[in-house]
Amino acid sequence: MGTGENIPGLEPLIQCLTPREKEVFFFVSRGLPNKVAAAELGVSQRTIEAHRARIFRKMNVRNATELARQVFTQLNAHIPDRPQP
Repeated sequence: MGTGENIPGLEPLIQCLTPREKEVFFFVSRGLPNKVAAAELGVSQRTIEAHRARIFRKMNVRNATELARQVFTQLNAHIPDRPQP
């Protein structure tokens, strides 16, 4: 799984995260449950919960919905406007 550093607009958003937090971030931002992230990363669900809490605190969001909104906003800022006909 990539860490998103090659996706324009995401690097400024995730630069404060550790490599493991970046991995968890991508599970959260895709709306996947902690159970899936834990199984894929080979850790417990409690470990994923701890990573999520740190990610939310570092990104100044209260929940996964606010995190997704931040990602969406950041990515849309880097999409060029459609040309006018």
